[in-house]
Amino acid sequence: PVHAANPFHDTMAMANLEKYPGYEGPLEVTGYVTLAQNEENHVGLFGRMHGLESEATGGVHVHEGKTCAGSGDHFYDNSGNAADPWADITYSASRHGSATVEANVPGFSLDKKASPPLLVVVKHALV
Repeated sequence: PVHAANPFHDTMAMANLEKYPGYEGPLEVTGYVTLAQNEENHVGLFGRMHGLESEATGGVHVHEGKTCAGSGDHFYDNSGNAADPWADITYSASRHGSATVEANVPGFSLDKKASPPLLVVVKHALV
């Protein structure tokens, strides 16, 4: 058997994607996003999404909050005026509306003691 070293600590979270409250558009996006703290004190993000707009590009962000209706700003350590690490995290959908997103995001921790409740938001296609 093949064994690969796991670069992640025990701190990880997974979100199944659901319809954004109040969204009445034609898209029915499904999938998941996994976040895991890695050894460089960054968070690894991996996700698979389906039902996206065909051949479109959009964003994936983590916001503070427990629900979409009460979501706050993008979540990261902005002490010292750090740049928003979520600004450049995007997906590119296939002609069938599927996409994979993978990124190594600096600037925050998934430590449950240090983090407020978090939620993952998949943004509509960027124009």
